[in-house]
Amino acid sequence: MKNKVLKTLVLFLFAVLGIFAMQTVEAEGRDVSNEVVTRLDFDKTEIPDGGVFRTQVEFKVKDSLHLSYGDYFELKFEGPDSSFNLEKPSIPLKDTKTQNILGEVKFDNKSKTIRAIFTNGVKNLHNVEGGFYFDLFARNTNQRDESVKLKVISGTKHAEVVIQKERGGTATDNIYYKSGDIPDTQNEDSVRWSFTFNAARKSTNGVGFLVTDTLDSTMTWDVEKNLREKYAINFTGGWIGDELLKSKNGWLSLKEAENYGIKVEFSGQTVSINIPEKIQYDNGSYQELNESEMQIHLYAKIKKEVLENSSIEYVRNESKVEVRGENWPIDPNSTSAYVQILRQGGWAKGTVRGEVRILKIIEGTEIGIEGVEFEIKSKITGKVWKIITNQLGIACQKGLPEGQYELKEVRAPEWIEFDPFDSQKYSFEVKDSDLEGKIFKITNKKRKVPLSEKVNLSVTKIWDDYNNKFKKRPTHLFLTLLESGKPVMGKTDIIVYPNGDNWNYAFENLPKFNSEGKVNNYSVLETQANDYEIPIIEEISPYNFTITNRYINKETTKFSGKKIWKNDRADQRPESIQVQLLQDKVPIKDKIKTVTKANDWSYTFVDLPKYDETGKEYKYSVEEVTVPDGYKVSYLGNDIYNTRETEFIFENNNFSLEFGNSEVRGQSGSKVITENTLTSFKGRKLWKNDAAADRPEDIQVQLYADGVAIEDQKKYVSGSGDEWSFEFKNLKKYGKSGKEITYSVKEVTVPAGYDVTYSGNDIINTKREVITQHGPILGLDETLPTEEHESGGTTTIEDSRPIDTMSGLSGETGQSGNTTIEEDSTTHVKFSKHDINGKELAGAMIELRHLSGQTIQSWVSDGTVKVFYLMPGTYQFVETAAPEGYELAAPITFTIDEKGQIWVDSTLIVGDDPIVMIDNDKPITEAGQSIDFEETLPTEQGQSGSTTEVEDTKVPEVMIGGQGEIVEFEETLSTEQGQSSSATEVEDTKGPDVLIGGQGEIVEFEETLPTEHGQSGSTTEVEDSKPKISIHFDNEWPKEEKPQLPAVEKPKAKVSLPATGEAEHVLSTIVGAMILFLVSLWVFLKRKVSKA
Repeated sequence: MKNKVLKTLVLFLFAVLGIFAMQTVEAEGRDVSNEVVTRLDFDKTEIPDGGVFRTQVEFKVKDSLHLSYGDYFELKFEGPDSSFNLEKPSIPLKDTKTQNILGEVKFDNKSKTIRAIFTNGVKNLHNVEGGFYFDLFARNTNQRDESVKLKVISGTKHAEVVIQKERGGTATDNIYYKSGDIPDTQNEDSVRWSFTFNAARKSTNGVGFLVTDTLDSTMTWDVEKNLREKYAINFTGGWIGDELLKSKNGWLSLKEAENYGIKVEFSGQTVSINIPEKIQYDNGSYQELNESEMQIHLYAKIKKEVLENSSIEYVRNESKVEVRGENWPIDPNSTSAYVQILRQGGWAKGTVRGEVRILKIIEGTEIGIEGVEFEIKSKITGKVWKIITNQLGIACQKGLPEGQYELKEVRAPEWIEFDPFDSQKYSFEVKDSDLEGKIFKITNKKRKVPLSEKVNLSVTKIWDDYNNKFKKRPTHLFLTLLESGKPVMGKTDIIVYPNGDNWNYAFENLPKFNSEGKVNNYSVLETQANDYEIPIIEEISPYNFTITNRYINKETTKFSGKKIWKNDRADQRPESIQVQLLQDKVPIKDKIKTVTKANDWSYTFVDLPKYDETGKEYKYSVEEVTVPDGYKVSYLGNDIYNTRETEFIFENNNFSLEFGNSEVRGQSGSKVITENTLTSFKGRKLWKNDAAADRPEDIQVQLYADGVAIEDQKKYVSGSGDEWSFEFKNLKKYGKSGKEITYSVKEVTVPAGYDVTYSGNDIINTKREVITQHGPILGLDETLPTEEHESGGTTTIEDSRPIDTMSGLSGETGQSGNTTIEEDSTTHVKFSKHDINGKELAGAMIELRHLSGQTIQSWVSDGTVKVFYLMPGTYQFVETAAPEGYELAAPITFTIDEKGQIWVDSTLIVGDDPIVMIDNDKPITEAGQSIDFEETLPTEQGQSGSTTEVEDTKVPEVMIGGQGEIVEFEETLSTEQGQSSSATEVEDTKGPDVLIGGQGEIVEFEETLPTEHGQSGSTTEVEDSKPKISIHFDNEWPKEEKPQLPAVEKPKAKVSLPATGEAEHVLSTIVGAMILFLVSLWVFLKRKVSKA
């Protein structure tokens, strides 16, 4: 029996993993181009340069294909990229019955690919089919007079169109001609009309034009865009184009053109263009169009109703032209032009088995009634489905299992005659063999209502503009009242002025009902404020609207600096360095520059956003990606300083001593140091029980020396696979006392959802299993049907959502008869980390734990409040590591009751207040004036191999040969004289120095003690808090270290220091005991079964 349980658990685990694997594959989607595309063609096989052609696609899906979310089919265009532009808005594929979106067609101009992606709406549909079309404007940019071919391919289908090249062309010989196009395929309501003068570039002593151009009713002039456009008028050739406007490539705006006598004036649908025969410039008179071609580009907008009317294919325009000063004839065919409207669209449909569709209309009409509620009840199980009609009077319920059902209207709007006690019932049956759903057409009469009833509509203005920090708010706004999307007469363009900071407005005494007795559907429209985004208009309650105007500052800035080399020679520098830009101390991806001598070791980052989303100005800085070997780095302002470190190299008995760009060479009497004083630390980052997609891009590792974090010794580690490696080089092998240093590492921030352990030099991150908290088991009096399990008695509903769900409060419910069962209830809890002054504190490592001790979430405080959604239960808010300079705070235990109330001890958290954890400042350590030694130096004769450490504050010199030096100390120590052949190391606060060969040194103290002679082979180290020399043998240089005297801490009270090793030891013991117990139990059960 026990073995069966264990096997069942293992099988369940594999099943769950299999489901996750299938979901991953399903989310990627399949390419079904070969199976579904039934039609792919162009409406033309040949078009002229600048012509328009339409692409038409149809598809049909077999039921055996089983479409899922993300499945797609593609169209791939082949041909010159400059021939067409696929920057077009996406096309929704809406169900012709329900208006649900079954797919979306997306355009990618870069890859010249179109992809139709199916949505979740197709999952339960059968016989899915549909189609879409779109128009493209084509150009032949071939330099030779040759045609080009465009081809589109999808699966086994393809189509071709040939774009001809205009030969010769009459336009270049014309005095005047007009043309039009749609240059921006993202804004297909914008038409550009071009007026060309003297295309033949004829010579003239003075010619002028007067053009009057009137749009028809399909368009209006886009005056604002025309006045804003910098490139409105262009001169090519002649003195004006080649000389006067050479720096502008011949371009002028309409306003600039007025300086040359060119006037373009708009009046309603009409524009007039007046070009003088001559211009006055720089005290001279010039012919504007002498051997010069001029083009004027003006924009017009196609009206919305024209775009929505698919029967209108073209917009046309015609102008009247008057020529002055020359007898140049005008071709009457060149004064008018037309532009084909670019259109696109799509559709889809499918059959749903087990679908009920209701059409609710007003009696005697086909007008739908919105807001009517119906109930569908299973006659077998009693389960109830509720559906409500939309604005078209349509309500649908899909996916009903096979069985008998009853349909009943239960609620209707107040303007409809309806009696819930006299509501008619409709019976129907669903079968698996049904090819179509059930459709019911139900009518209601309108209730007689008092048409005189009035309502007031209020509008509240919200400014999301950094509290007007940038002074962008207008002096007034325009409001328009709409009813069912159409402007209400007398309620348009109402001017609203502010009353202080109050921009609110009210439309009063509005009729509640229309002439048909239906409730008026009011809304509001605001004219967009300059520099602000499109207003967000929301109805927060009936007849109460908010309009939010958001301003986003898009100012940019730049960041410049230099790399400055100090204390080195040019031949020691690398060929290049890399500089990483940081925004508010956070590295910006892809903002890395390579800096070299060729650009004077300088760098500049441009087009950087100046402000964040709250209006706060960003602070930019830089850091060097990799500091060159032998240098230390520092930063001042925007500049990076690299200073050459001192080098001290031994080769047999020769030595070289380099201080920056100075060098001293010599020869020692004997070998001083017999072993390498540097070491390195290598380790690995191991990932367990996870997938690569769960991991962060990199992690940060802190190096420790004898358990103490080393400043500036952090590394970002990244890699591929389950093992990442890291290495710290040029590390001191021995401490001041001569004892070998023990190095270790810790992960700075443990990724969310992982546990960290350490093994030797390795860091192990294990993915934490998702912790679920099961909700209460509810027993229901009647059987609720489920798709997979049925019960004749009680159905058990169990909530197995994660305790920490970021999706917010659940709103899903299960229903049975007149009883509603809430599946779960979560509460949002805020967590805040403060210092003793109430300021948000960053840098603390925090964990949120269940009372069982399991970690739910972990994070590093960043100065903001953290929010989680939690199920009822008891939890702990735990700080695992305090920021530098602060003490570790005690854990806070809190409880969430079934009402969603949060209790800390016996105190209720009120409203939206967070749970606050406060870190006290760490006591300040006071340094003494005297020097403490760890042990008493013996007055006896020093033995071979012993080490003596002495600290002083004097300046040592370089000692060569048998020289000696007297050093005075504050404490009483023995005087020792090192004999020849002994090795003596002296470290103090002077510049780096060297003791070489068999040199000796005399050390004197304040109190007279016996003089002793150190034996051969002994080592005397005199050490203090000043910079020391670094001695190397591997050409890899350590960073300069600043030793300092230890501070003497004076605690004010008894302080319990955290036992940093105890928790891990206890936890390891418990886990080990549990594993032994489970293995023993399994062996016992297996033997028992074998004996049986």
